[in-house]
Amino acid sequence: MDASELELSRIHGFTSWINMRLMPFEQGLNNILTDLMKGTNMKMLLQSVTGTTTEKIQSFEKLSPEQIRTRCEWAVKHLKEHQVIPEDVHVDARLFAVRSAKHVFDLLWRLVEHDIWFLWERIDFLLQDDASALLQVPLKWIPTIDSSSDIDKSKKNISLLAGFGTKDVVDDVMSQAGQSGKKPGKFSETEPMLAFSKRNLTKKYPKPSACIIEMIQLVLQKTSEGRRINFTKLQELSDLRILCSLVNYFIPNLIPTEILLNDRWSLNLTLAIIDDVLCCKSNLNSEDLVLADEMSICAFMCYFFLVFFKYRQSDIATQRTDEIRRKHFNALQKLRASDQVDIDEDKTHLEQEILQCKSDLTNIRKKYDLRSALQWREHQTNQNFHTAFDYILDIDEWLASKKFDEDTYACLQAYKYKDIRTLIYTISSKLDKFDARLTANRNIHLQKAFQKFNYEIDKTEEEVFRSPRLRKR
Repeated sequence: MDASELELSRIHGFTSWINMRLMPFEQGLNNILTDLMKGTNMKMLLQSVTGTTTEKIQSFEKLSPEQIRTRCEWAVKHLKEHQVIPEDVHVDARLFAVRSAKHVFDLLWRLVEHDIWFLWERIDFLLQDDASALLQVPLKWIPTIDSSSDIDKSKKNISLLAGFGTKDVVDDVMSQAGQSGKKPGKFSETEPMLAFSKRNLTKKYPKPSACIIEMIQLVLQKTSEGRRINFTKLQELSDLRILCSLVNYFIPNLIPTEILLNDRWSLNLTLAIIDDVLCCKSNLNSEDLVLADEMSICAFMCYFFLVFFKYRQSDIATQRTDEIRRKHFNALQKLRASDQVDIDEDKTHLEQEILQCKSDLTNIRKKYDLRSALQWREHQTNQNFHTAFDYILDIDEWLASKKFDEDTYACLQAYKYKDIRTLIYTISSKLDKFDARLTANRNIHLQKAFQKFNYEIDKTEEEVFRSPRLRKR
C-alpha cells in the first residue's frame, strides 16, 4: 500500500466523519489536514464532541506556530477532562500543530472510536421495527450545549440541514469505552437505548473495526438482498451489492442494483448518492473502498450509520405525525357528527382519542425537530425517483467513454419528459455491448426495474419506443 494513497484515503474518511460532526454548526472541511486548524474549526469540533467550549480556544487565524501548538495542547487536555480520550493518550502537540499526518490521524482515530462505541451500544434499539418504540428515544450524539455558549455561524459549505441536531442533544459525555477497567459512559437521554442491547456492555469493548463489521452484518440481515450476502471483512465493502443493500435498508429501492454493474463507476455513483441524501460532504471514492484502510473505512461508516439512523428516526417521526393528524381529524369529524344526532355512546371514547392524539403529537414535537425532519424527507423524496439517473446524465466523462451514438442521445432526450423506462432501456441496452453478462439477463433486470419505479408510459415515451430507429436495435 503506497504511503501517499494511504494518507489520501484517511483524509477522505476522516473528513467525512468530521463534516458530520460540524454539520450542526454550519461548517465543513474539504481536507482534514489543511483545514482543521483554520478559523474556528477546532473549537467547533471540541464543542461537538464534548458539548462544551473553552475560552482559551477560539479562532486559529493569525496565530504564530507557538500559539497554535499551545492551543493544540489545550484541546487535548479538554478532551481528557471530558473523558473522550483516556488520560494515558500522548499527543505530540508540536507535530500536531504542524499538521503531521500521523499525529493528526491518531488523535482523530480516538474520537472516531468514541463515536463507534457509542453507536455500537445502541444499535439493537435503532434497528427495531416497532415505530412507536423507536421514536421514544431520539438518537443524539452531541452532548448538551450551554445556551450561552458562543457558536460561530460560518457560512462555508452550509448543509441543507445545518442545525438539524443542535436542538436534539444529550446531557452527559460518554466515558471512554473499550478500555480495561472502564465502564460504558452514560448519556442520560439515550441511556434507555442500552436496555435493548444484546451484548455485555460491562466487558472490554471490541475493536472499532469489529464493531463496524458487526453493525454492517446486522443491517444486512434486515434486507432480502443483504441476507444472501456473507460479509466478514471491511475489504468486502468494495462489492456494490453490500453498499447498496445498506443504503436500501434506510431508503428502500433508492439505488436500482439491477441495472448497475459491480464496478468502480457504480461505487462512485452510490457514494455520491449517499452524500446527497445525507446532505453532508464526503470525498470518499471507490479507490478508498478498494484500499480498505481500517481508519478510513471505519470513520466513513461511522458517519454513514449515525446520520442514516438519524434520518430513519426523523422520517418515521414525520410519518407518525401524519398518521396521528389524520386520526385526530377523523375523530373530530365523528365527534361533530355525533353532536348533530345527539348520540352519547361514542362521545367519551372519541374525546379520549382526541386527547390521546394531542398528547402523542406534543410528545413527538418535544423530541424531534419536525420542520427540519420534513425538509430532510422532502429533499430525499425529490431525489429518490431521479437521483441515480440524474448523476448518469450529468457525468459527461461516462457518456463520452461509452461513445453513445445519435440514436442514444435522442433516447436520452426523453428524460426531460421523465421517461424513466426509456432511460433505463437505453442505458441497459448500451451496457450490453460492453458487458456480455447483462445480455442474457437484460429483460429480467428491466422487468424488476420497471416494477420498482412503477411508472406509467405516456404518449411521448410510446413514440420513442415505437421509433423505427430504436426498433432496429
